[in-house]
Amino acid sequence: MNAMLELSARAAPVDYKRAKEIFKDSQTMFYQKVRGIKEQIEKDRYNHYAIMESGKLLVNYFIYYDYSTYRTMLEDSYAAKYVPEFEPQEIAKITPVMVVHEY
Repeated sequence: MNAMLELSARAAPVDYKRAKEIFKDSQTMFYQKVRGIKEQIEKDRYNHYAIMESGKLLVNYFIYYDYSTYRTMLEDSYAAKYVPEFEPQEIAKITPVMVVHEY
C-alpha cells in the first residue's frame, strides 16, 4: 500500500543531482555554492549542520535555497547588510516535498 506524505523539505537534503534537478545548477555551480555556504557558516548566517560530508556531500535544502536566493548580495560586503535574516520556516511554507511511503 502507498500513502502520500507531505514532509518538510529538510527531509530531502540537496546533493549535486538534486541541485541540478531542482535549481538547474551545474556541478561547478553546486560546488561554488557549497564553498559560499561554508563562508556563511564562518560568518554565523548558517550553523554547522548546514553541510554533511560523510562520503557524499549533502546540503540542507533550506540553506541551499536561501543561499541560492541571496548569493549575489551575500558576496557583496555592503549589500550583505541588507539581506533578510535566515528563516527556514518561511522557506518551508513555500517548498513542500511529497514523498511516497510504502508499507
